[in-house]
This record gives sequence, structure tokens and C-alpha cells, in this order.
Amino acid sequence: MKKTIISTVLVAALAFQPLAALADAAVGDSIVTIGDNLNAQQREEVLRHFNAPQGVQEIRVTIDEERYYLGNSVPAAQIGNSTNSCAMVTYTSKGSGIHVTTNNINYVTPSAYESALLTAGVTDADVKVTAPFEVSGTGALTGIIKAYEVSSGEQISDDVKKAATQELVTNANLSKSLGEDQSTAVINDIKKRIATEKPQNANDIKAIVDKILADYNIQLTDQQYNQLLDTVNQLASLNIDWNALSDNLNKWAHQANDYLNTEEGQNFLNKLGSWFESFISWFAGLVGGSSDQAPAEDTNNGGQ
Repeated sequence: MKKTIISTVLVAALAFQPLAALADAAVGDSIVTIGDNLNAQQREEVLRHFNAPQGVQEIRVTIDEERYYLGNSVPAAQIGNSTNSCAMVTYTSKGSGIHVTTNNINYVTPSAYESALLTAGVTDADVKVTAPFEVSGTGALTGIIKAYEVSSGEQISDDVKKAATQELVTNANLSKSLGEDQSTAVINDIKKRIATEKPQNANDIKAIVDKILADYNIQLTDQQYNQLLDTVNQLASLNIDWNALSDNLNKWAHQANDYLNTEEGQNFLNKLGSWFESFISWFAGLVGGSSDQAPAEDTNNGGQ
């Protein structure tokens, strides 16, 4: 419960941070990525959901791009034959961190996006991910990274993109059994340990994974363990600044606690408590009587 509340507060804390720049992007600049298979009406629906600025820069993401980065991580049936997920990236001040919110995404968690983006070297951005109907959201990472490259003028290597995508998928799979907070914490602690211990071979990497899992008292299935190990081996092989990544992970982890100590954070907690009280009253009435709200339809039409 504590981690869930902290994660909720983290979302609120980052939402209130002032907007600023990443690389060549100016303060508050946004860019939208649109799935190539959306029609004109769906595109307008997505832009309204994002509350995108008039004339915002748009780039397209195709199914071929998704397959290129997801091909070794996700079965072809799950990737689908169309690209539907979209993202809006707004560049924020240096040190403000990554903040991701999702809508109609039923597989990838916000924390998984945040962690994978840090791996890819995106350190400060406000990211919204959506689709016109429910999709897994695995393909959205391709669009977010593409948007970062277009706006910043910085190229991210294919090896880093593929490793970040592999991490995203592994995190999403683990979150089904471990929960969003714990799956992300495990992967990020492994990345921190890679930064400090600098493993030299597969045995060193396996020892790091085993130690972190033991610390969390987690037992994985053979399939989960092998997927995690494959992901960590891929991450460990990257030519990235591990010390910088570790610093960003530590900073990200402490942002929620820092926010709680502010007057704004305390006010938010008070509002959160009031919301919980209202929710409990509503739920008690729902259980005690009948609801006139129809169950949500399953609108998963495939694609990412």
C-alpha cells in the first residue's frame, strides 16, 4: 500500500513540475506521435485527449518500425498488423524527471515506460500515451523515442532502443504477477547494481539477478527468470553511462518522498484522503444497492 501511495504521489509531484527543455527543445515544447493506421477521426480524438497545442508537430509511427524494435521481444501475434498507440512528449526542466500517464493501455504500466526511457537516455519529459481503443501499448515506446530524437536532434543507437524495448516487455510481464511497483523496483535495482559492480561475464550478471530476487524474496517461474536474465544480459552489454543512469534512477526514486515534504505535497495528501473517503462511500452504496453503470465493453481490436 505504501509503495502504491508513493507512486500516486510521484505522478502528482511530477505533474506540477515547471516545463523546460531537453537538448534543443524549448521550454514546454511538445511533439505528438500518431499510429500510422489511425483514420482522421481517430487522430482528432487522440489530439483532443492530449489537449495538444494548435499546430503541434506530428510524426508517424509505422508497423514496420514497431516490428523492427519489438521483433525479438514480442510474438508477432501480439504486435499485430497495425499501429494504433500514440504519444505526446512535452520537454521539462533538467532534473524534473520522467512522468508518464496512460489511457486505453492495458499491458504496459507507466512505471515500465519511465524505467525504459531512462535506459534509453531520456531523463526529463512529460509523456502521455493513448489509443482510440484498448491496446497493449508496447509499440508506444518506439514513438516516444522517435519523438525524442526528432525534437532533440540526438540519435539513440539501435542497440539501446532494442534493449529498452526488451526491458519494457519484461517489466510488463513481471508486473502481472509481482505488481507494477515491485517489478519496476527489481529491474531498477538490477540496473543500479550493474552500475556499481560492473559485471564482466554472464556469471556475474546471474549473481546480480539472483541477489536482487533474494533481497525481495521473489520466486519466478523458469520462463520469467530466463526472460529477466536475457533482458539484464542485453542491458549489461550496452555502451551507456551507467553512473548517470544510476544517479537518475536514485533521483527518480526519491522524487516522491521529496514531494511529500513540501506544503503542496501535504495538501495533495489531504485531497487524496478526501477522495478515498468519497470513493469508499460510493463503493459501499454500490455494494449495498444496484448500479446503473453498464460494464465496459472489451474493445481490444489488436495492434499496439
